[in-house]
Parts: sequence; structure tokens; C-alpha cells
Amino acid sequence: MNPQAIMFLIAVISLTDCAPLTSDSSSPLSVLFVNDFTLNFVEDDVALNFIDDVVQKTAQKSTKCPASVYPEAAQQFDYTTAVVEAIDSSIELTLQYDFYRGGKGNFLNGFRFTRDDFAHDAGVLFRDFCLEGPEQSDLPTYVHNELQHAQDVDVLVLFTAAPASELAAALPIDADMFKAVVVVGLNGADAAAFYPDTSISISDFASPETVACMINSAYSDIQQARAEPGYDVRQGLINGCNGSRRVSTGQLRSRNEEFIPSSRFIFHWI
Repeated sequence: MNPQAIMFLIAVISLTDCAPLTSDSSSPLSVLFVNDFTLNFVEDDVALNFIDDVVQKTAQKSTKCPASVYPEAAQQFDYTTAVVEAIDSSIELTLQYDFYRGGKGNFLNGFRFTRDDFAHDAGVLFRDFCLEGPEQSDLPTYVHNELQHAQDVDVLVLFTAAPASELAAALPIDADMFKAVVVVGLNGADAAAFYPDTSISISDFASPETVACMINSAYSDIQQARAEPGYDVRQGLINGCNGSRRVSTGQLRSRNEEFIPSSRFIFHWI
């Protein structure tokens, strides 16, 4: 064989061996955020004491839910938005949002948001329905009867202040429903027994990047599962986001402390 032809074949084989494995790194990630606006977290009768009588009477006639009426709810939604903003910017996100009062959801599989419009557009849903009123927590009913309506979701991020008995009845969520589940425990709720690597208990709304890190890591695991058939996302190393599952630099705002609405929630009464 011609020496030049031999060298050409060697070069082709060498290039083939060194070619990087390509994965669909641009695959979008669908994340469902679920907030807890039950009486386990939002004490509406106490929260209403934050506002004067005129605003309170207006609120009772309105379908809106401004931050000044339910300050804890506004803080939770604000924190959710901060988590969205902290997710790796290279990930193309498709976001869904829901919240539960009692055991009922509201928007499962109804709306899609992008990273850029989540704060505003999901915020519209948040404030339009919140005044229907919080109810006693019923997480098992929500998980078993409502979450089945969620479609095309890769990662569930569940905020919950449910007591241990409800967590035991609701978790773990059917592994076939989501590729990864992140649980953010509020007011002492702790899901470590069910999701030791992807649960966190917070006593204030600090370090949203820790939750975002879990989402980033879940995305990496999902991508690896696509590239490696048989790879189990739930076995991925998604527990390296914080040395301790508890991120607690303070306490949830005292219910007697004056609430200053976030700049994201500036509402005008009509």
C-alpha cells in the first residue's frame, strides 16, 4: 500500500478515537416548584394584623393577595424566585409553578414559564389566588391526588411545612413521576428520612443557591442518564451542594415583626 495512504488511514483512525462524546447538553430542564401556603406555614389571622383596617377591608373584597396581607407567603415566593435565578444560566429552563392550601393544587400542567418571566408571570398567579385563604395542611392528599396531573416535569421542588406524620404518609413520591425530587422543609419540616441527599431544612430564607445547586446537579445526572443507558439518576452524587442539609442563619421572620414587602411585590389597589 502507498505509504501516504497508510498515513492517511492512521490519521483517520486517530481522529475517530479522539473525537469527544457528544451529549445533548442543550436539552431543556423542566422544573416544577410547589409552595406551601397552608396554615402550617401561613397564619392568615395573624398575618392580617400587619396591615391597617382600611387595607384589610379592601383586601377582603379583593381577589388579589399582596405581600402585605400574607407576608410569609410573599417571602416564600420571593425565595422560590431567588432559587430560579441561582440555577446555572447555561441550563435552558421550562418552569411550572403551583401552591397548595389544604390538599388542593391550582396550576398543575396549566402554565409554562421561562427563567426570565417567572418572577412576574408566576407572581401574577400567586397574588391572584392567595386570598382564597390558607387551610390546614393535607400534604398526602396533594401528593397522591394532585401531583398526578403534573406532566413533562423532570425535577420537583417541594416546599413544605407539613408535620412528620404527613411527611410519612406522603413521601417518598412515586419514583416514576419525576427524575429527581428536592424537598425544602419549612418551620421544622424535615424530609431527610425520604430524600437524604436532596432535602434541606431552612429556618430562614437564606442560601437559595444551595437549592439551586441540587437542581443543577440533578440536571447533570439526567444528562448522564441520557448518555449512559441504565444510569440511575437517583443514585447520582447530588448531595455535594452543602456539607449540612440545614441552612439556618437565622429564624423565620417573627410574626410580630414589621414586614417590608420585597421590591418584586409592589401592588396597587384599584
